[in-house]
Amino acid sequence: MFLLEFAAKIIGTLAWPATLLAIIFFLRKPIRDLLPFLERLKYKDFELSFRRQLQEALESSDIREIAGGTDSNLEKLALTSPRSSVMEAWRQLELAAEAKLEELQPKVQPVKLGPDGALGYFQYTGAFIPSTKKTLSHLRTLRNQAVHLPDSVLSIEDARGYVQVAETIKKQIQSLTTIPQFKLTRLTLLILEYNHLLDTRKYDYITIEDIHREIKNGTVLRYIAKEAADEVDLSMYLDGEESSNFVSQYAQQLQSIYGGYAGQERRKWGVENLGLCLLIAWTNEIIQTGSGWHPNEDRA
Repeated sequence: MFLLEFAAKIIGTLAWPATLLAIIFFLRKPIRDLLPFLERLKYKDFELSFRRQLQEALESSDIREIAGGTDSNLEKLALTSPRSSVMEAWRQLELAAEAKLEELQPKVQPVKLGPDGALGYFQYTGAFIPSTKKTLSHLRTLRNQAVHLPDSVLSIEDARGYVQVAETIKKQIQSLTTIPQFKLTRLTLLILEYNHLLDTRKYDYITIEDIHREIKNGTVLRYIAKEAADEVDLSMYLDGEESSNFVSQYAQQLQSIYGGYAGQERRKWGVENLGLCLLIAWTNEIIQTGSGWHPNEDRA
């Protein structure tokens, strides 16, 4: 009796695994036929995601026409290996950033960085306008996705689109002439000056449109100094060789924000009425993004 019970337990224990193996054996062909379908679904989803992000990159880069056209070698590579052309286009971006940083280094405190580090350094210092930084983020994500996938997943059209955007950003990198840099205390003290003027309520007549106009002209500090001459002294920002550099860099940073976000002040910063409020928000934005300032006062 004991042996019969033991045998029954053994059979019961093995029944389900044996049944499962039998099911797999008989259904092996349908399952095998299903796997490529599931694989195609996965890659199709990637293609759609890649195309969507590429479209966002195209829109944020605002491509019109690339002077001199795109790299012919990259164009040829896209025809034979779309995935490889994406990786090579990104590599050339990194190399362009590294070369440009080496060119500009004598003008700043030397810094040793690799290719990707050089690209990140330009982003950190505020050398790129917001739309360019956004485009770079898309390109980096797409490259990281493409590197782990079969070459056949990307279409030639998508690869060409990626190359076109990357070439546009490379042209921007190659056209850089300086690395923005100025002291953090100058920005924080400037915010205090703006805040003081705001508190007096005497300058509520300065509109956002007024500030937009002066930012585009690169004259916003001189405009404020003139309008509020009885309240603040901005000579420390406007006089002297170092001050001239600050005025220029500050104007460029404001113009970068204006180029990327003008008209979106209410949505992004909650500002829709007073020009001084906009200046406070945008100067604070320069600080938050690390756009060219250095907290170490020993640096220019």
